[in-house]
Amino acid sequence: MQGAFFMRCRMVICAALFGLSASALHAQTVGEAQLKVALIYNFIMFTEWPADAFTNNKLSICAMKNSALLDALLTLEVRAIRSRPLQIVQLTEAADYSGCAVLVIDRIDRLQLPSIRKTIASRSVLTILDGDDVDNDGAIIAMSVVNGRMVFDINTQSAQNARLIFSSKLLRLARKVQ
Repeated sequence: MQGAFFMRCRMVICAALFGLSASALHAQTVGEAQLKVALIYNFIMFTEWPADAFTNNKLSICAMKNSALLDALLTLEVRAIRSRPLQIVQLTEAADYSGCAVLVIDRIDRLQLPSIRKTIASRSVLTILDGDDVDNDGAIIAMSVVNGRMVFDINTQSAQNARLIFSSKLLRLARKVQ
């Protein structure tokens, strides 16, 4: 009886640490999209942008309207990082990336990444690819599921080109750092 009580307390404490209510913890399981968005949130928390990167107080996370992560990303709009409220921007194909601090790219939009990188080349935009690993297409972070585990890779050269600095904590957690 006492063991069950302590187990329940541990679950409630863990839920509180991760911003979940105890009822939400029991009511639903966390899906892949929610896990990826939690990773994205942590990527942002452990990234430093240059002082001139923001035109307003908001930190804009951009994703295409057809993104599989869009609904989960919208849950971040109630949060802030370093006193900057998060704003989710839904992009169309003929998108204007000028206000994006973070750009989330799905597998289906990966072919557009080289042209997107040319468009944002002079800006400090954290590009996060949902799928595979980082390669020469210019993505800064790529996340994927491998053998049932969520993993991510970081391209430090692309980050340096975008004038972004990652915390050493984030770099240590990456599967691969280029």
